[in-house]
Amino acid sequence: MHGSQLAVLVVKQIQKVNEATMFYERTLFFTPSTGSGGRIITVKIGTPYFPAKTDGMEMFYACPVQLGTTSSASEAFGIDHMQALGGALSIIHIYLRELCEGGELRWTDGRLYNHKHECPIPLENQINVRLSKEKINFE
Repeated sequence: MHGSQLAVLVVKQIQKVNEATMFYERTLFFTPSTGSGGRIITVKIGTPYFPAKTDGMEMFYACPVQLGTTSSASEAFGIDHMQALGGALSIIHIYLRELCEGGELRWTDGRLYNHKHECPIPLENQINVRLSKEKINFE
Protein backbone atom coordinates (compact mmCIF):
# COMPACT_ATOMS: atom_id res chain seq x y z
CA MET A 1 0.00 0.00 0.00
CA HIS A 2 1.26 3.46 -0.79
CA GLY A 3 1.45 6.09 1.95
CA SER A 4 -1.59 7.93 0.58
CA GLN A 5 -3.66 4.70 0.60
CA LEU A 6 -3.54 3.88 4.31
CA ALA A 7 -6.59 2.04 5.58
CA VAL A 8 -8.93 4.19 7.63
CA LEU A 9 -11.70 2.83 9.83
CA VAL A 10 -13.21 5.54 11.97
CA VAL A 11 -16.74 5.70 13.30
CA LYS A 12 -18.51 9.02 13.74
CA GLN A 13 -22.14 9.75 14.53
CA ILE A 14 -23.92 11.52 11.65
CA GLN A 15 -27.37 13.01 11.18
CA LYS A 16 -30.36 10.73 10.64
CA VAL A 17 -29.92 8.81 7.41
CA ASN A 18 -32.80 8.75 4.96
CA GLU A 19 -34.36 5.27 4.86
CA ALA A 20 -33.97 5.27 1.08
CA THR A 21 -30.18 5.16 1.42
CA MET A 22 -30.25 2.03 3.61
CA PHE A 23 -30.06 -1.04 1.37
CA TYR A 24 -29.75 -3.94 3.80
CA GLU A 25 -31.05 -4.72 7.24
CA ARG A 26 -30.84 -7.63 9.65
CA THR A 27 -33.41 -8.09 12.40
CA LEU A 28 -32.70 -10.24 15.45
CA PHE A 29 -34.25 -10.69 18.89
CA PHE A 30 -32.01 -9.97 21.90
CA THR A 31 -32.57 -11.39 25.38
CA PRO A 32 -30.13 -10.11 28.03
CA SER A 33 -28.38 -12.60 30.33
CA THR A 34 -30.73 -11.52 33.11
CA GLY A 35 -33.57 -13.07 31.09
CA SER A 36 -35.80 -10.00 31.19
CA GLY A 37 -36.31 -7.07 28.85
CA GLY A 38 -35.94 -8.80 25.49
CA ARG A 39 -36.15 -6.55 22.44
CA ILE A 40 -35.89 -6.46 18.65
CA ILE A 41 -32.47 -5.39 17.35
CA THR A 42 -32.17 -4.13 13.79
CA VAL A 43 -28.93 -3.22 12.07
CA LYS A 44 -28.94 -1.40 8.74
CA ILE A 45 -26.26 -0.66 6.23
CA GLY A 46 -26.42 1.93 3.50
CA THR A 47 -24.95 2.69 0.13
CA PRO A 48 -21.35 3.93 0.27
CA TYR A 49 -20.89 7.50 -0.97
CA PHE A 50 -18.32 10.23 -1.51
CA PRO A 51 -17.52 12.54 0.15
CA ALA A 52 -18.11 11.60 3.79
CA LYS A 53 -20.49 13.89 5.69
CA THR A 54 -18.38 14.08 8.85
CA ASP A 55 -16.45 17.35 9.18
CA GLY A 56 -12.77 16.84 8.43
CA MET A 57 -13.35 13.47 6.73
CA GLU A 58 -14.56 14.78 3.35
CA MET A 59 -11.55 13.30 1.56
CA PHE A 60 -12.79 9.76 2.32
CA TYR A 61 -15.65 7.58 1.14
CA ALA A 62 -18.24 6.70 3.77
CA CYS A 63 -20.83 4.02 4.38
CA PRO A 64 -23.74 4.65 6.79
CA VAL A 65 -24.57 2.13 9.52
CA GLN A 66 -27.51 2.14 11.96
CA LEU A 67 -27.25 -0.06 15.04
CA GLY A 68 -30.02 -1.24 17.33
CA THR A 69 -32.89 1.09 18.03
CA THR A 70 -31.12 4.38 17.30
CA SER A 71 -32.48 6.63 14.57
CA SER A 72 -29.09 8.17 13.80
CA ALA A 73 -26.34 6.50 11.84
CA SER A 74 -22.58 6.25 12.02
CA GLU A 75 -20.17 6.47 9.13
CA ALA A 76 -17.44 3.95 8.39
CA PHE A 77 -14.70 5.50 6.26
CA GLY A 78 -12.45 4.11 3.58
CA ILE A 79 -10.18 5.02 0.72
CA ASP A 80 -12.88 3.80 -1.71
CA HIS A 81 -16.45 2.42 -1.74
CA MET A 82 -15.32 -1.14 -1.06
CA GLN A 83 -13.24 -0.29 2.01
CA ALA A 84 -16.02 1.87 3.46
CA LEU A 85 -18.51 -0.98 2.95
CA GLY A 86 -16.10 -3.48 4.52
CA GLY A 87 -15.69 -1.18 7.51
CA ALA A 88 -19.45 -0.91 7.92
CA LEU A 89 -19.81 -4.70 7.85
CA SER A 90 -17.08 -4.97 10.50
CA ILE A 91 -18.87 -2.46 12.73
CA ILE A 92 -22.07 -4.51 12.51
CA HIS A 93 -20.22 -7.74 13.27
CA ILE A 94 -18.50 -6.21 16.32
CA TYR A 95 -21.79 -4.77 17.60
CA LEU A 96 -23.61 -8.11 17.29
CA ARG A 97 -20.67 -9.98 18.83
CA GLU A 98 -20.76 -7.68 21.86
CA LEU A 99 -24.51 -8.23 22.22
CA CYS A 100 -23.91 -12.00 22.18
CA GLU A 101 -21.51 -11.59 25.10
CA GLY A 102 -24.26 -9.90 27.16
CA GLY A 103 -27.11 -12.22 26.33
CA GLU A 104 -28.63 -14.22 23.53
CA LEU A 105 -29.44 -13.22 19.96
CA ARG A 106 -31.90 -15.18 17.85
CA TRP A 107 -32.97 -14.90 14.23
CA THR A 108 -36.63 -13.96 13.77
CA ASP A 109 -37.45 -17.63 13.06
CA GLY A 110 -36.10 -18.61 16.50
CA ARG A 111 -32.72 -20.05 15.47
CA LEU A 112 -29.81 -19.07 17.71
CA TYR A 113 -27.49 -16.43 16.22
CA ASN A 114 -23.90 -17.47 16.91
CA HIS A 115 -21.45 -14.68 16.11
CA LYS A 116 -18.60 -17.20 15.81
CA HIS A 117 -20.36 -18.89 12.91
CA GLU A 118 -22.13 -15.86 11.42
CA CYS A 119 -18.93 -13.87 10.94
CA PRO A 120 -17.72 -12.93 7.47
CA ILE A 121 -16.05 -15.82 5.63
CA PRO A 122 -12.31 -15.22 5.12
CA LEU A 123 -11.45 -14.25 1.55
CA GLU A 124 -9.36 -17.36 0.97
CA ASN A 125 -12.43 -19.51 1.74
CA GLN A 126 -14.70 -17.53 -0.60
CA ILE A 127 -12.60 -17.83 -3.72
CA ASN A 128 -12.02 -21.00 -5.67
CA VAL A 129 -8.32 -21.41 -4.92
CA ARG A 130 -7.67 -23.01 -8.30
CA LEU A 131 -9.02 -19.90 -10.07
CA SER A 132 -7.46 -17.43 -7.66
CA LYS A 133 -3.92 -18.51 -8.50
CA GLU A 134 -4.52 -18.15 -12.23
CA LYS A 135 -6.87 -15.19 -12.59
CA ILE A 136 -6.78 -13.05 -9.45
CA ASN A 137 -3.93 -10.71 -8.73
CA PHE A 138 -3.58 -10.09 -4.96
CA GLU A 139 -1.55 -7.04 -4.06
